[in-house]
Amino acid sequence: MSSETFKCSICLEFNSEADGKDWFVSTPGGHVFHYTCIKRIIDRGHRSCPMCREALSLSNLTRLYGIDPSVKLSKKARHENSNCNSENSLSMRKPDYTFKLVLLGNSAVGKSCLLKRFSTGVFHCDMTATTGCDMCFKTIEMGEKIVKLNIWDTVGQEKFRSIAHNFVRNAQGVLLVYDVTQAATFEAIPDWIDFVDKAGPQGAVKVLIGNKIDEPEGSRTVTTDQGRALASSLGLSFFETSAKECNNVEAAFRCLVGEIMEYIIMNTSDFDSEPDDTISSSSCRLQLPRTSSSYDDFYYGNEQPEHEQCLC
Repeated sequence: MSSETFKCSICLEFNSEADGKDWFVSTPGGHVFHYTCIKRIIDRGHRSCPMCREALSLSNLTRLYGIDPSVKLSKKARHENSNCNSENSLSMRKPDYTFKLVLLGNSAVGKSCLLKRFSTGVFHCDMTATTGCDMCFKTIEMGEKIVKLNIWDTVGQEKFRSIAHNFVRNAQGVLLVYDVTQAATFEAIPDWIDFVDKAGPQGAVKVLIGNKIDEPEGSRTVTTDQGRALASSLGLSFFETSAKECNNVEAAFRCLVGEIMEYIIMNTSDFDSEPDDTISSSSCRLQLPRTSSSYDDFYYGNEQPEHEQCLC
């Protein structure tokens, strides 16, 4: 999705007409608006999303970093966007940044489906369990920057944890995923956080994702408030997603990438973001032998996020 097609669902424009600073936000249902546009509607007393009528308030909006609607695109950028707006065209352009992202969480929480949906736009309900680590490439446009993502999908089983350790070691971003219908996967998130803190680089950016919100009503065992409270206590952005219905998937990945980019802007001299030209194939897979057996309401004022240390 290029910045030319990434538009506010209210004004139908990429650029904001607000006098001051503006930004994009995502609703729990995955609809994207300029903050000033949706705030104007909420301030008028409307308490539901103008697209899907889901309950809405300023507190359950999630800011999307890395895409600035206050900055007018240059003529050069507009020309490049008009000629290079497909995924194939983007992948042919030299990236401004290359990031490594890793999905972590218990088995069967939907990590592979989230990756498939984000990378290809397709959902497969019959995907087999990951038995090693899958990796795919995805090139996206964030404002006027081209970002190449190397995204790793790791096995969730405890006996393969040492394998996941190798892929978390130098990751810039981590997506921590649980299944909203399986409380045990939610309760395991602190263990995964501890795993990342020990195995990953200090200060790696993380987001918390509650997946499978498309499951029938009554099957949910982890409430939205529980997920939001955990994310808030950990200082993480929070999203509830559905890979099946494509709810909030793009927003979750873009929020993570945006937070990494925000970190780089504030720590340019400490961060090595040069592209890794040693990786040339479009995807690869490390296979193990088979066995028998959004905090989501952050940074709406002038306060900026505090990051800890270098990610290199």
